[in-house]
Amino acid sequence: YDPYFYFVERPDQILAIWNGGLASHGAAVGIIIAMYMFVNKKRDMNFLWLADRVVVVVAIAGAFIRTGNFMNSEIVGEPTDMAWVIVFSRLDMVPRHPTMLYGALLCILVFGILWKVYHSYQKNPPEGSLFSLFLAILFSGRFMLEFTKIDQARFASEWFLNMGQWLSIPLVLIGLWLMVKKVRWKKSLAEQ
Repeated sequence: YDPYFYFVERPDQILAIWNGGLASHGAAVGIIIAMYMFVNKKRDMNFLWLADRVVVVVAIAGAFIRTGNFMNSEIVGEPTDMAWVIVFSRLDMVPRHPTMLYGALLCILVFGILWKVYHSYQKNPPEGSLFSLFLAILFSGRFMLEFTKIDQARFASEWFLNMGQWLSIPLVLIGLWLMVKKVRWKKSLAEQ
């Protein structure tokens, strides 16, 4: 989220994973690269077929990760006076949006949608359908949730959109493009 710091001021911190980890955007890119490399070694396997199965697990894992962020008082929300505020006493005594819990609920919602689609096609969904839905729904939700988070990058306060939103836009567009151009949608078996 702060390329100037990591690539100019302190490049020695790029690999210092003990000081933090990847954002979900970086994890998404890393998982996609790992799947691509795996499929290139397994010539009999299709990337979209694999991606459709991996994202179901990634969605529910995301809920656990965001719950861990909540427990660690990480990725806190903006101050608010809404009824469901959380005070993160490790940080300050300011009532804030529980943004990481919103993220966990978003991941559970995405998991539920993927599970429903997967089973409505009797475990044989159109190739790329789950992957494209995952990208479009999860990162659209992430885009919206960023409005409740404090900025994580020093330069983000200067822009209308923050870094998380800028990073979400290409993933949403890829998901929508796949949905429209690559997925051969058919009626679910439950509707036939």
